[in-house]
Amino acid sequence: MNKIYTIGFTKKTLEDFISRLKKANVERIVDIRLNNSSQLAGFTKQDDLAFFLNEICGAEYIHKPTLAPTKEILDGYKKKKKLDLVLMVGPPIMMKSVAKMTSQRVKTVASLNSIMLDGTGLCGSCRVNVQGEVKFACVDGPEFNAHTIDWKSLMNRNKRYEEEENHACRCKK
Repeated sequence: MNKIYTIGFTKKTLEDFISRLKKANVERIVDIRLNNSSQLAGFTKQDDLAFFLNEICGAEYIHKPTLAPTKEILDGYKKKKKLDLVLMVGPPIMMKSVAKMTSQRVKTVASLNSIMLDGTGLCGSCRVNVQGEVKFACVDGPEFNAHTIDWKSLMNRNKRYEEEENHACRCKK
């Protein structure tokens, strides 16, 4: 099964950064920074990082700035030094981590459309516990307050298709 990790590079030496990637057996880095070539990037400048990853870790480097916050969003944040709202969609483990980071300080909304299957609520694939109440992402959502989602039960439910996902990944190779 493919796993997604996040890692920052600030306050890390090259040795620490590369050691963490090697320990996790990272095969691919997707860099979502808008500006990955400034001097502030240090060893993580686009060309340098691609070289280090390939030569030391045997990992692929991909730059996808379309996944980054826009310049306008970043500029607004720098002016206010405060976020009003976090909207997120993606793997539940990532959304759980973001919800933990915002920890009731910032309104945080998780879109659970990734767990929907039939869109009617009949199959139950998108069942999720929100504030101790059973909800269906396709009928009651898909957006929910991320601080009220039972992430542990959601991720356990998602594991029921793990064998099929692993089989599909093996077939692609």
